Parts: sequence; structure tokens; C-alpha cells
Amino acid sequence: MSNRPMVRRRPFRRPQPRHRGVAMLLVIIAVAMVTVLSLSFLSAQSTTTGITRNLSRVAQARQIASSAIAMGMAQIQADSEWRSSLTHGVWFFDESLEGGTVTLLGRDGIDLNGDGIPDGDGDLTDDPTDPVTLTATATFQGVTQTIHAVVRQSGGEQQVGLTTEFFLATRSLSNLSHTDWNATPDYVSTAEQVNQPRLDSSGEAWPGGPRDEFAVRYSGRITIPVSGQYTFWTDSDDGSDLWIDGVRVVNNDDLHSMRLRSGSIQLTAGTHDFVARYFEWYGDFGMIVSWQGPGMSSRQVIPPEAFTQGISAAPAGDTPLLVSTSITLSNNAHIAAWSGSSDDDDEGSAGSIPLAHINAISSGSVSMSGNTRINGNVNIGPNGNPSVAVSLSNNAAIDGSVSAMTVAMPIAAASMPTGLPANQGNASWNSSQVINTNRHYGNLTISGNSNITIQGDVTIACTGNFVIANNARIDVNPGAKLTIYVGGNMTISNNARILSDAADPTRCQIIMTGNNRDLSMDTNSRMWAQVRAPSSRLVVSNNGRFYGTFVGRALSANTNARVNIAMNLVGETPQDSGTGPASYALDWLD
Repeated sequence: MSNRPMVRRRPFRRPQPRHRGVAMLLVIIAVAMVTVLSLSFLSAQSTTTGITRNLSRVAQARQIASSAIAMGMAQIQADSEWRSSLTHGVWFFDESLEGGTVTLLGRDGIDLNGDGIPDGDGDLTDDPTDPVTLTATATFQGVTQTIHAVVRQSGGEQQVGLTTEFFLATRSLSNLSHTDWNATPDYVSTAEQVNQPRLDSSGEAWPGGPRDEFAVRYSGRITIPVSGQYTFWTDSDDGSDLWIDGVRVVNNDDLHSMRLRSGSIQLTAGTHDFVARYFEWYGDFGMIVSWQGPGMSSRQVIPPEAFTQGISAAPAGDTPLLVSTSITLSNNAHIAAWSGSSDDDDEGSAGSIPLAHINAISSGSVSMSGNTRINGNVNIGPNGNPSVAVSLSNNAAIDGSVSAMTVAMPIAAASMPTGLPANQGNASWNSSQVINTNRHYGNLTISGNSNITIQGDVTIACTGNFVIANNARIDVNPGAKLTIYVGGNMTISNNARILSDAADPTRCQIIMTGNNRDLSMDTNSRMWAQVRAPSSRLVVSNNGRFYGTFVGRALSANTNARVNIAMNLVGETPQDSGTGPASYALDWLD
């Protein structure tokens, strides 16, 4: 028996895994992840809500700014003396509006050099045709928004941008003279500016138009912000040129790829006639017009805000009578200067100012026979020969001189205005009535001793023919103005009268928008108007009498007709003369 002490053994126990600690750790991690995800979700929700709220505040601030500009426009429309009662600068400051505040500035001119400041002279009163820039800055719950708009005086047909006329080539083109610019355009459109970058030969001149063998003319009015010397550039493929007030400033003619050429001219602040032309023979094509003038640090593409379509119904410069193709007189018809002192024929002379301009130089462009007479000077087309262009026979005479112009006078295209009421189809008026709203018809006939009285600023547009006959008359009340657009022919016959009550051509403007149409006056008819008919002809016959200004394709007068040209309206518009109320258009820039 052993004497070793007995050792008590502990029972064997299998080691247990530490599940409880691991589980606890996993729970903690899960809770943390849930917490993070929850916080992320809440943060995202908060951010989304914040963005939504911020966008809502931006929208409300813009709405307040828009409302302020609308208020400024309403003030202009309501107050005929607004240019005197409102000043250049702050119109109202930090006014409460729609839950926020807003400041409205009205500043003379528009921003043409891109520095954010309107380029005017700071005087709202010196020129009633000056555009005015409205700037509204609104704040709503800490968010600020600024909106700009331009107020322009409109005579019913002026719109921002340029008229664009496209001509298909009728012969090989190697310079600009190979296009008949007096022809009827094959396609007419509008452009905000002259900024057509180079297109390859897969491009089209217009939708569905050709890729090659065409020419383009951009025409309208350009606003010069401040007086001074301006440099203009054309960058074109192929040849191009640019005209300001009938003066060619840039000559970039002939066949070439995109090429930059420039020219400079001294210009006064205000609006001037603008014409840019280019042609494309084969290959790539493009045309860009840019400028640099006082306050402009570098050359820049002329912005859309600088352009307005069309020319005033009274021709710019010394051109109260301007036609593109022909003047034909026969059988005792006369063209004379009219002073505007009465509705009688003055048989006066225009003095040293040319009474008539014609862009044509071909044989017999001015054709006169049978005791006909032009009481003044006549200008024919560029470098024309007077002995060839003018044909006189059977005691016909021109009292003044006949001279060739150095450049042709631009004649802008005309088109129907936008915003007309719905077309009411054909109409016939045979009783007296008062018209004080705009009207839109297919064909319109006024006859049967009807006396139509115009109140306010009224536009009557006819896509078809306009006829006034058989002793009918249209009178325009003092302070009112009538603008007539005609897409077809216009006929005034059988002792009909337009504006005989006032004998004031500035109260009535007639715009012929169709091609190869006639504005005919016969059998003792009388009309006082400013007429623009770039693709149409004025025909006066059988003792008809026309008083006013005419810009168009051709003029024909015969059988004791008298065409009395209102020399004192040269360079004016109806608004300039103060005979009618001005209307205004708002162009939003933002």
C-alpha cells in the first residue's frame, strides 16, 4: 500500500465557446449600422427637403421679380408721360410684394457690350424710340433673384431680330453681284442675329433648302448705343458685305473659305438701317457679323437685342420715294413734292433733296411719256448711266437733275405681324361703324358709302385682298393710328378715301407683304398714308391722288394721276411726329 497522499481530481469539464460575448458584439454592430443608416436616411430626407424648399424659394423670388417687371410695364402703358414722370434709375426700392421684397430699375438703353450695364445716355426723355431696360431684383426668405427685360416702342410691325431672305442661284456665283437682289426671295425667315458658324456641305440653307448655290440677305435696323466710331466684321464662306444706312462698311466679296474682313464707320446713337449679304457657291458655308465700338473691350458677335426687323414706313434718310425696279408715268401723270399744308396738289419741288430714288439702272428704268413730269431730282442705281436709265418722250420732263447713286438703297422685306386675333375669313362691310380692336381677315371689302372710323391703335390684317370702293371712306380719329397689312392686292377705287379727314399720312401705315401684288388707286380715289411694299407696285390712275411716302418694287401712274410725296415726313415715324399714341413691346431677357 502506497503511502502517497491521495490527490482529489476535479471532474473534467469541456471548454465552452464564448457565444454570449460574440452575440453581444454582433448586436452592438447591428444597432450601430441601423443607427448610421437611420441617420443617413434622415440626413438625406433633410437634404432633399432642404433642396425642395430652396427651389421653392428660388421660384417664388423669380415670380416676385417677374411681377415687378409686369408692374413697370403696366405703368408705361397707363401713363403717356412716363418718360418724364419716371427717371433713369430706381423706380421703386425694397417694396413688399408677394411675401418678399423687390427693387425695380428702369434704365435708358440696352446692354450691347456685355458688361451688364445698359448702354444708353441716361435720359429717358430725349428720344421716344430709345429702348429701356427693366431690372428687377427680388428677395424671398433669404434667396435673391434678378430678371431683366427690355421695353421697346413698337409701331405694330417691329420685332426683335432681322428679316432673312434666301435666293436660289440662277447662274454661277463668284461674287455678290451675280445675285438679283431685287428678285422675289425663294424663302423668307427671321434670325435673331447674323451668327451662322461654318457648316459643311451636308448643311442646308433653310429647312428642306439647298446645300449650295444660294445667297442670303439679312435686313433690319441696328441700335447704336452711344455715338462714336464702330468697326464691323464679316466672317463668311463665300463672299459677303455689310451696309449701314446705305453705305458699304465691309467688303468681303468673291469666292473664298471662311475669311474675316472689317471696316469702320462713325455713327450716332440711335437706330440705323442694317443690311448684310453673303453667297454660297460650293462646299462649306457660313456667315458671322461682329462689332466693336465705344466701351467694348474686344470684338463680339452683335447680340439679338441690337436688331429690330423692318424699316420705318417713312424711309430712313432722304428717300421719301424709293423703288427697286421701275417708275413709269404716262398721259399727264405727275410726281411732285407735297408740303402737307393741305390736301391739294402742291406741284412743288423737293429742292436739293432727291424726290425719287430707284435702284435700277437698266434701259428705261424711269419711263415717262405724254406730258408727264417729275418735279425734283431723281437718283438712279449705282454707277448707272442717266441717259440709258431714263427715257423721256412726248413732252415728258424731269425738272431737277438725274444722278447715279454710289450704292443701292436697302429695301427691307415685310411680313404679317405675330399675335393677330383669329382669322375671321372673308368679310364685306357696307355700313358705317367704329373699329377699335385689331381685326384679321382673308379678303375684306368696304363699299356702299360706308364710313369706317378708327379709334385707338388698330391693326387690320388681310391675308388676301383688301378693297375699298364706291364712296366708302376710312377716317382715323385724332390721336389714333391705323396699320393695314395686305397679303394680296389692295384696291381703292370710285371716289373711295383713306384718311381724308386729317390729310395726315402718319396716321396710316400700309404694309404689303405679298409678292408681285398691286396697290391700285383709280377714278378719283384719295389716300394719305405711308406705304411699304417691298415686292409690290403702287399704281395710280384716272385722277387718283396719293399723298405720303412709298417704298416698294415699282410705281406706275397714268391718266391725270398725281403722286404727292410728303417731303416733311422724311426720316420720321408716326410716333416721332406726335400724331398717334405709342405702343410698347416687352422682350424678356431671362
